[in-house]
Formats: sequence, C-alpha cells, structure tokens
Amino acid sequence: MKNKKPSILFLIIAILITLFIRNYNLSNNKIINPIFSGSIMGTTYNVKIIDTISLDYYEEINSSITNLLNYYNNQMSTWIKNSEINKFNNFNSLKHYTVDYELYNVVIKSLRISELSNGYYDPTIQPIYDLWGFGSGSTQYEIDNFPNLLLISNKLDQIGYKKININEDNFNQLQKKDINITLNLGGIAKGSAADRIVYLLSGKQSQNYNLEIPNDNKIIPKYNFKNIYADIGGDVSVIGTNPDNLPWKIGIQMPSSSLFNINDLYGIISITNGSFATSGNYYNFKEKNNKKYAHILNPKTGMAIESDIVSVSVYHPDGAFADGLATAIYSMGLENGLKMMEKIEGEAMIIRVKSDGIFEEHFSSNFIKKTNFTKVK
Repeated sequence: MKNKKPSILFLIIAILITLFIRNYNLSNNKIINPIFSGSIMGTTYNVKIIDTISLDYYEEINSSITNLLNYYNNQMSTWIKNSEINKFNNFNSLKHYTVDYELYNVVIKSLRISELSNGYYDPTIQPIYDLWGFGSGSTQYEIDNFPNLLLISNKLDQIGYKKININEDNFNQLQKKDINITLNLGGIAKGSAADRIVYLLSGKQSQNYNLEIPNDNKIIPKYNFKNIYADIGGDVSVIGTNPDNLPWKIGIQMPSSSLFNINDLYGIISITNGSFATSGNYYNFKEKNNKKYAHILNPKTGMAIESDIVSVSVYHPDGAFADGLATAIYSMGLENGLKMMEKIEGEAMIIRVKSDGIFEEHFSSNFIKKTNFTKVK
C-alpha cells in the first residue's frame, strides 16, 4: 500500500494541472482542439479540429457544420417528406428534373459505384427496402413481417440504376426512364457528408469530388484548418494528424459473434488523408428462427443476403465511394468484391466468420500498407 500513495498523489497533481491549463485557456476565451458533435441522418456526428480557437470562433464553426449537415439532410433524406430527393421520387414525369448541385453530384457518384460493382450497389433499391421494412416508406405490416417472393418479384421491375439519366448538357438535371423509379442515397450520403465537412473546414476536397461539374457555391470552404477528423455514423474522413502529431487512428468494430463482444475493436487503421467506411450486419437487421437478415439487400434478387461475410471496410480518397463500395462488396461476396477492388482505386478488408465462430480477414493487395492496419484481437 505504501508504494501506491506516491502514484495516487502524482495522479491527483496531474489532474489538477490539466484542469488548471484547461481553465486558463477558457479564461482567455480559447478552446484547444475543439470537438463538435450532434445528431443528423438518424445517427450521430463527431468533428475534431486540432487547433486553438476563440469561443466566438467555435460558435461560428459549429453553426457552419450544423448548417451544412442540415442542408445535406434536406437534400438526400428519404425520411424527410419534402426533401429534394423525395421531390424527385414523387415527380411523375419522364421529363428532366432540376435538382441542387450537391444532390446531382452524389447521384452521379452513386451511378458510377453501380457501374463499378455491376449493379450490386444500386441507388434505386428503395421499393425493396420498403418491402423488407427497412425503408422510409415501409408500412407497419412490412416492418413486422417478411415479404413474400411474389411481392419482391413484382417490385424488381422498379429497380435499375440504368433507368436514371443524367443530363450532361446541364449539370443539375436528372431524368427517369421509368416513372416508378425512386432514389435512395442512404448508402453513400453519410460518407459524402463527412467529406464535405473536411472540405468546408480545410478548403481541400477529394480528387474525385467535383468530377467534371463546376461548384455552384452551395458549400463554400470557409476555413483553412490543417488537421481534421469528421465521423458521421462511423463513416470517417480525415486530413492531417491527431493531437499527438500522428496519423488519425480509426477503430474497426468487432463484428457480431457468440465468441466476441461487439463493443470490442477488431483492428485499427492509421491514416492522414482519405475516407474510411464499414458495412456489416451489426445493428440493422431482422431476425426469424434465430437467423439474421441484414439490411443490405441484393438489388438483383431483392433478397436479404445470406453470407458468411460479417464486415466490409473500405479505404478510399472519397467518402461516398468508401461508403458505397463497402455496401457493394458485401452484396458481391468475397471473391468478386476483392477482384473489383484490384481494378479500381481504394482498398478493402473483408471479415468472414467460419463455422467455428472464429473470424478470418481478407485484404485487397495494398490495404495493410496504405492504412497501417493492426489487429487488436
């Protein structure tokens, strides 16, 4: 016991010093390494800036982040009745429909991800989501029950990313080839929004972001911070370094298993630039006869995916692509998913569960090198 007293005293002194320093900065109207957090898109967000700013500046930045995320939500949420995407979905015409630049740009990305994945990611899957009870248009009956094959078969005609046209002569017009086609960008909106926060705060954006489209000034970079971490519901975009001047560390959640605690970490990556997203069957699923049916559906069959894959993580320069490709790989399966990633930009890690409940990871060729991945357990 005698040996512990100095350690306890040292700890108390360290805490007092920390509090003193913190109060000193607050008394001088300064905040060190500010954190901004809240709720959006049915989840939470957490933004960190490595810098020292005034309290007034904190309020201004917080307002800018909130305004950006609310704008994004009002553009792309199918859960908001009068959102821009729902206005397009309810547009009962085959004529061109004018949308905001930001929505147009994210739709283009969603269609490119669809092409890369041969349709295993498809932004027009909303009718099937609703049938399974995962969508904003689901009835209580659909939420409580499983769809039958006939209902699914009838809805498949309303799915197909090739039934959406973009007007290349006008950079903000979309067109339906089928009046029943609807869009759901939930698979990439959070990743894209995290990217845009980094852009807002740093003035730097993904090389893939603008594509060939001019900015319409709806999101203008207002700041010039060098070290930023933006997390929206687990979709992360970063630039620079953490408070210790080291690469940002991002945890990969432990997949669900009878042998492991889901609150544990499976691994950690360390990056200084880019975006990271993970798709899995952790939370949003239905269960019947002790069997899980994840919310990630196969756009080609309309069925919930039955797979030994429990988690897919993608590192990519662009948040929307990281988000969408993770979903696509989950649908494509291990072999096809890794084949795709070898042909395009970005890296992936796929975790599958073996029959004995043990996890096994598979990587694209440069995932470990580019992300500095380390396994925790």
